[in-house]
Amino acid sequence: MHPWLVLTDIVDDAGNCTDYIEDTFKWLNLSIDADIAVVAKEGDNYTMTDVYNFGRIQGNDLETTLLGTWHPDTGLNIVLKGYKYYNRWNFHNLTLRAITVIVDQPEVFYPEMLSEMAFTPGVAAMTKITSQMLNTLKERHNFRFNYSIAGRWIGSPERNSTLAVTNALFWEEQDLSSTCARIFPNWLDWVDIYHPPTTNLQTKFYYLIPEKGVGKYENQFLTPMSDGVWGCAFLAGIACT
Repeated sequence: MHPWLVLTDIVDDAGNCTDYIEDTFKWLNLSIDADIAVVAKEGDNYTMTDVYNFGRIQGNDLETTLLGTWHPDTGLNIVLKGYKYYNRWNFHNLTLRAITVIVDQPEVFYPEMLSEMAFTPGVAAMTKITSQMLNTLKERHNFRFNYSIAGRWIGSPERNSTLAVTNALFWEEQDLSSTCARIFPNWLDWVDIYHPPTTNLQTKFYYLIPEKGVGKYENQFLTPMSDGVWGCAFLAGIACT
């Protein structure tokens, strides 16, 4: 990432400078980490404007903020002080595309069902915990979600496959997931868990295994150990001491 200082030939015309910034940077794929300062001259004073975007792909408008001024007599005066991301906390109600999982899709969906404390049929506990964390971020940073509902967490990366959280993110049809999932090594060839499209949240979660469907299949591996297995574990413990 390189900082850019863009010098314009606009003199004593703030309106033209605004139009120049809009026409020049509106269609660029800028992001929240952009370091662009556009300079316009007003008499002996130079005005610097900070330019960035929270996400043009989501239809967000260009963000501009007064960065500071420079004058031959007084020197540089930075108005926008502090760490740049602290000055970019307000996403201005930006809409992000979020996908989540409800096993038995309800007739009526309401976003609160993903994070409410009470039990909700079809909504896993790990989905609720992730959604609660994202709700905290939404309130803090002033953005919102347009939800899509899938019936499964993991799906094939091939096009026209059954919709799932992983392939929707892989196809870049969604910005983030309002749930979490277990990742196995063979999925790492196409699921990027380290550098996902937007960001990632990590938390401990409690996984409730249902008694039917996939859960019934998984439960067969959770049966108590037999006497022989306990004996082997006991002997292995003695050998390791």
